[in-house]
Amino acid sequence: MVSSTKRKNRQEDLPVQPVSLELTPISQITVPDSQVRDIPAERHEALVKSLSEQGSNLIPLIVRLTDHDDSEQQYEIVRGADWYQVAKEAEIKELWAWIYEMTDEQAKIAVAEIEQLTQPPVVETPDFEHLMQQLEVSFDKKVDSLTKKIDQSIKNRCRNGVSFGYDLGVCHGCQ
Repeated sequence: MVSSTKRKNRQEDLPVQPVSLELTPISQITVPDSQVRDIPAERHEALVKSLSEQGSNLIPLIVRLTDHDDSEQQYEIVRGADWYQVAKEAEIKELWAWIYEMTDEQAKIAVAEIEQLTQPPVVETPDFEHLMQQLEVSFDKKVDSLTKKIDQSIKNRCRNGVSFGYDLGVCHGCQ
């Protein structure tokens, strides 16, 4: 187990410091317009299932403190708006959230980095036409190789006196 001193030293090296991890009332969270979007049906179903089975989110939201002292909404979502939207629909009152103090610029950088880290790896697959070209080349090479072997075998048999349809004394296999 990592000692609290080592953990504290590592946290001090981070450019953005989390304030805390808390079970946060969703009534205190606001979602920026830039993060409101339609959730794909498959993702929506997965979130509904997880929230209903667990009673809360297994992956904490990332929120930042707002400067709106007069507002009930103390936090703004940086990442996890889909969890928030589904939880609100399901009338879940609290979600786990990592709370940070961060500037607009730090929030943009965090979102970009999280998106990069959470993207599935891109596996390049050759297109169908390219695969067909490779198959054709491979097939042609194999046919050429087999044709040469057959020709050689026929020539060897002719030399050994094995007849392949002699007509007027000429071996048809050796022509």
